[in-house]
Amino acid sequence: MPRLSRLIAFGTTGYPETVARRLKVVNVICWLAAAMLYSIAVRRFFGSDPENWGLEPAIGATIFGAIPLLHRFGSAVAIVALIVLAFIDIWRVTLEAGTGAGFWLAFFTGSVFAVLMLGAERAVLSSVVAVISCVATVCVHLYVPFVTDAQAIADQPTMLLINVVRTHVLLFAVVLFGARQIANAEAVAKAERDRSDGLLVNILPAAIAERLKSEPGKKVADRYDEASVLFADMAGFTMRAAAMAPEALVTFLDSVFTQFDALVERHGLEKIKTTGDAYMVVSGVPAARPDHADALVALALDMLAAAARFDGGVPIRIGIASGPLVAGVVGSRKFFYDVWGDAVNMAARMESTGAEGRIHVAPETAGRLSAVWRLEARGAIEVKGKGAIETAFVSGPAGPA
Repeated sequence: MPRLSRLIAFGTTGYPETVARRLKVVNVICWLAAAMLYSIAVRRFFGSDPENWGLEPAIGATIFGAIPLLHRFGSAVAIVALIVLAFIDIWRVTLEAGTGAGFWLAFFTGSVFAVLMLGAERAVLSSVVAVISCVATVCVHLYVPFVTDAQAIADQPTMLLINVVRTHVLLFAVVLFGARQIANAEAVAKAERDRSDGLLVNILPAAIAERLKSEPGKKVADRYDEASVLFADMAGFTMRAAAMAPEALVTFLDSVFTQFDALVERHGLEKIKTTGDAYMVVSGVPAARPDHADALVALALDMLAAAARFDGGVPIRIGIASGPLVAGVVGSRKFFYDVWGDAVNMAARMESTGAEGRIHVAPETAGRLSAVWRLEARGAIEVKGKGAIETAFVSGPAGPA
């Protein structure tokens, strides 16, 4: 079978797969035609008619068998040569046997095969072949008699039956092949589209991904008057990373962030990005929600619990801030969704000035939290660009009154 595959692929090396597939069809047709003509030549050579040595079909078989050599001159050369020679041969046998034998029906299959082999990108050339097929069909009926000699009268019903069946089988096979190619192409396109959509949703919020697909080329930039931002960072990560092998470090981060991702999804929030060991989440973006601060605190508590369950525990600091935000998609090739605003900077400051295993919140967030949370005043701390501000730690849910 490998040898047969190599034979069928003769001359197709270097062509794109879609073109090579059509050229393989050409090879098969040429060699089947050559084999059929050679069998006729052999039968005539050993036949009872000493004047007919089978030279004509032998020459035709040699020509058909050599057509694949033309692939080196371009992807359409062998195809055009095959079509031209096939039409000449159809005309020749129709002249010999008469129109009543039905050989002229092959003009139809030749026209359809031309479209299949030339491809949709050569629609003009395929149209020319179709016109020639139509003209040839009309001409044989105008200028070729129904029967050529008395001997042919007895053979015509059998030849007509064979040609009718062969024509229908070939047309059915071509249409079926084309339908399967279309179905396969559609399936591949759908799989690629689903894969692209899946990647897009992994990179961007689902609502933003839908906007990009429905409004391609349009900038995504939105302002949110009320939102909250969370930053989480692993304390002592630099020393941990230095002591771990690369694969172990990546496996560790993947395990931690995978659990965090699941928590973010469970709480209906939006992860923005990870940078090194830092993890950023927003609430109230891109879908506004009045409880944006409460939702982030609930997530933060679950993140602390998840981090503590790792072997040896993973100490993390969490900072949360609230306020207006601008969100949008930036970049063209490696695009990403990000948020900007004073609340982003403040959340980062809350994280960096926080404590291990604690949730450090800015005063704007503390003022937006409901009574279900217990706050511990931390007092005034110096925040770069802000001066001294009063912050707080969230200890957990408030107990019964």
